[in-house]
Amino acid sequence: MKRILCYGDSNTWGQNHLDHSQRYDEKTRWTRLKNDQSKVEYEVIEEGLRARTAGTCDDQNHYRSGLDYFKVCLLSHEPLDIIIISLGTNDLKKRYKQSAEQIFNSLCKYSEISSELIPNCNIWFVNQTKFTSIDTEFVNCNNTGRMLNSLLNKSDLNTIDISNILIDSHDGLHYTPINHSQVVKAVINKLKIL
Repeated sequence: MKRILCYGDSNTWGQNHLDHSQRYDEKTRWTRLKNDQSKVEYEVIEEGLRARTAGTCDDQNHYRSGLDYFKVCLLSHEPLDIIIISLGTNDLKKRYKQSAEQIFNSLCKYSEISSELIPNCNIWFVNQTKFTSIDTEFVNCNNTGRMLNSLLNKSDLNTIDISNILIDSHDGLHYTPINHSQVVKAVINKLKIL
């Protein structure tokens, strides 16, 4: 049986875009990776946390830097065959003043840590979508997100492209049920083995 770790933020957690205190059910969240045609058995481990960043430390939301918990997470869930990282969106917040290069450098550390702790595990990075948020915290997120996607695509990192998915939800940041199903398709198409 393949073991897949999905490590990310509120969209990985499954935050409902209409009610931020609620989580979508298992049939809706992209992390359940349902593929009825698959001949491979797999187990998905969900490690989503609301407001998690790729590497930025936040004085307002403690314990949210993904790097701080990643090693412990890997060690507690091994053996793993695939790791899917879906982070970087919260790092786009204006108050963090993070460039695409800084966020990219944080993401590269996940690959380094994975190679060190679980050498035979495949790691994949989900890139940024198109946001429609009017939240002032995310003023230039689409520009920085595009630059981040460009850096990911030019790198040696394995990427899952969801840049064509438009987040047309109530808040413009969190996936709708349709967005979750679009992400599932992108992940399954890229990984092939599921």
